[in-house]
Amino acid sequence: MNRRVYIVHGFEGNPHGNWFDWLCAQVKSTGAQAISLTMPNPDKPSTTAWQFTLDQHIGKPDAHTFLVGHSLGCITLLHFLSRQQPQKIGGLLLAA
Repeated sequence: MNRRVYIVHGFEGNPHGNWFDWLCAQVKSTGAQAISLTMPNPDKPSTTAWQFTLDQHIGKPDAHTFLVGHSLGCITLLHFLSRQQPQKIGGLLLAA
């Protein structure tokens, strides 16, 4: 199965800010899939909307799922994992 790396931006962010495009290029160069998510209303984030977005795009994480969060994306991913309670994920990287 193909490795998938999901990148979640933070408050007032977007999927092309900071180092996200660079990271996507690095991930893709390894043959893995890189997805930098667009989170809804980043200027006025809603926990419910952000969790729904992760559910729709990631679904149930597994050993081939790698998650990268920045800023508010960190707590968003931790909340997501707490709800999903996967048995195993490939990895989690949180950058404040």
